[in-house]
Amino acid sequence: MDGDLLWVNKDSSSTHLSRSSKAETARIRAHVQHLSIQSRQRRKSAPPPRTTRKSSKSVTEGQRPSKTEIERPMLESDEDRIKPLPKGKTQDSWILASSALTWLPAATAEEKRSFLFFLRRTAQEWSGYRDVSFWNVLVPQASAAHQSIFHSVTALGALHESFELNNDPDQEANLQQLLWQQCSKAATAASQGSISHTIALMSCIIMVCLQNLQSNPVAFQMLRTGCNLINDLEERVRDGTSVLTQTEMTLLEDYLKPILERLGTRYCFLVDLPSSFALHVAAKQNEQLARTGIPIFPTSFNTLLEARNSLEMIAGWCVINATNTSEESGVFCENKDLVESLLTQWGDLLETIPSAAYKEHPNLGVSKLLLKAAGLVTKILFDTLGSTQECIFDKHIHKFAEIVRVYDHVSQASRLRRRQKVSFGIDTGIIHTLAFVVGRCRDPHIRREALRLLESDDHVEGDMRASTGSSVLRSWIKLEEAGRKITRQEEILEVDRVRLWQDQQFWHSGVVKMFFVKAPYEPQNGAQFIEKWARMPVRISDDSEDANSPVGNNASQDLPNVVFARGMAAFLDENTGSYHRITLSSFFLPMPRM
Repeated sequence: MDGDLLWVNKDSSSTHLSRSSKAETARIRAHVQHLSIQSRQRRKSAPPPRTTRKSSKSVTEGQRPSKTEIERPMLESDEDRIKPLPKGKTQDSWILASSALTWLPAATAEEKRSFLFFLRRTAQEWSGYRDVSFWNVLVPQASAAHQSIFHSVTALGALHESFELNNDPDQEANLQQLLWQQCSKAATAASQGSISHTIALMSCIIMVCLQNLQSNPVAFQMLRTGCNLINDLEERVRDGTSVLTQTEMTLLEDYLKPILERLGTRYCFLVDLPSSFALHVAAKQNEQLARTGIPIFPTSFNTLLEARNSLEMIAGWCVINATNTSEESGVFCENKDLVESLLTQWGDLLETIPSAAYKEHPNLGVSKLLLKAAGLVTKILFDTLGSTQECIFDKHIHKFAEIVRVYDHVSQASRLRRRQKVSFGIDTGIIHTLAFVVGRCRDPHIRREALRLLESDDHVEGDMRASTGSSVLRSWIKLEEAGRKITRQEEILEVDRVRLWQDQQFWHSGVVKMFFVKAPYEPQNGAQFIEKWARMPVRISDDSEDANSPVGNNASQDLPNVVFARGMAAFLDENTGSYHRITLSSFFLPMPRM
């Protein structure tokens, strides 16, 4: 096996320790091609060898594991399936031999190479906090038995690598060709024969992520398909026409449903994070859940995941135990001091995570900063919960400033590592957080710095581009400042402030239509609507422009492709002219993972 590994020793001429140079990348590719030739020669001259793993049955080439072995959650540990890198080595400094994938029947060298890229890079770097096992364990296992899954994730690997190419048009063209080939093969494999509901849902999730990264409207159709599959399956289980095994139930409840839910509901608080949080709290209050005692913290956090889970636990506890609703006051936090104390205590414990844990994994240091920013956002959300005044956000100017400082540091670190700012995981939040700062912090310097970070990075979270959000936020700032030179947040009076009520995106025309509301901010209370138009930085359709509308495109004659509102998102099916509507079913704190 040692002869199948290529070790790239970094020296002073290497500009980036965490990323291969062009020369190093060329060596790796040549090494993989050499191994592929050797593997074919060995297969011609000798029968394929058996693997001798103690933790699982031996698998010969062309022999697939049984369905129960593949679909059992956590069948193998992450260490068994996704082996950790040798100590002291970086992601780009080694690669596994293509001959290791002996269970893949008739897979080409290019397919194996992109599938390995998915295993070693995509699954590990793009998965979020809650979907690590899905991408790193379940998907690779299912790929061994289902060609549709294998070709789907191979396409993801090819797409991911194409993002990271630096001025290599030939290789990018090759990867794009492989991407489309794999998508076609995945569709063909899925249509041949019957597949289980769990595999169908797994394929749906993968394709949603794949199409999202390409800004393809098909992603919304796939998301609707996944939701319909779950609803249909649950109905058939209730009426007894379908029976799921315990394994299938575990997959459905613990993995597939939560991922699809988060992929959908994250759109529901894109427009107004505080208002969506208030809707979530009101819904929980209506459930009349029993109140519990104050949560107990450990003396220290050993991992970031433990700290993150504790923050979610605190927020969940506070929603039930420290908030209330009434007909007169609406939803509000009735014990702000207790919430502030709990979150401050959590922030102090976050600093207890030993810094030695970041020496071999510098990305964890960035994740810790982002988690700190999430704690600050949580404090602001609870303190301003259900407020009918926008000026209440002014007292949190120092928290807003700290959030922007954290994201500026993260942005600089990302540029130094030359990392692609793309993620398809369910734990997004960079766009949500910076948009929250721009919309609610009226300090002209802080909000413009947050806007600059959105525009300079153009971070992509699924199908959400930071540049599209920045167009809306620029209109927001322009509307509130009304051409005046603002130096302090107090200069923007309450009567001049607005909240975003709804935005509609017209992909064919490349414009977005926005509706803002002034105080009292609720239409039923007589709030004034203000309509604004802006051009989208990235056009999803290349249709010809018509210069008759308010911003140069006749978008008013069309139906919007997507509509984002408070606690709701709707996606147009152009074939039927109907909308697929998603409503807020749960609220997830914006906790991005880099």
